[in-house]
Amino acid sequence: MTKRVTERRITALISINLLILLKLKKVGKIKKTGDLMKEYKPSVDIVKVEEWALLILIAFIPMINLIFLSIVAFKSSSNKSKSNFAKAALIYVVICYLLIVMSSWWL
Repeated sequence: MTKRVTERRITALISINLLILLKLKKVGKIKKTGDLMKEYKPSVDIVKVEEWALLILIAFIPMINLIFLSIVAFKSSSNKSKSNFAKAALIYVVICYLLIVMSSWWL
């Protein structure tokens, strides 16, 4: 690709982004283009590092992790990101337990 073609593509992308911003401004979604980051508020609370560390630490303890991850995964008042992490970790824990049982059964 030549340099001129690349410059045209970049210019086209910039103009498309500017048109989108102007459309949002016209609709009233944003007041100024600088307000995009100021108006952003996360939909859920941010989980602290200490909470993640505790969750991962408890997830390492055999058999307790199954109970704890089930509680966190399906508790309605739990944070959405912690709940999703617990569901994913629970899938891996169950698969690992099944592999352990199957390998001990075949031996």
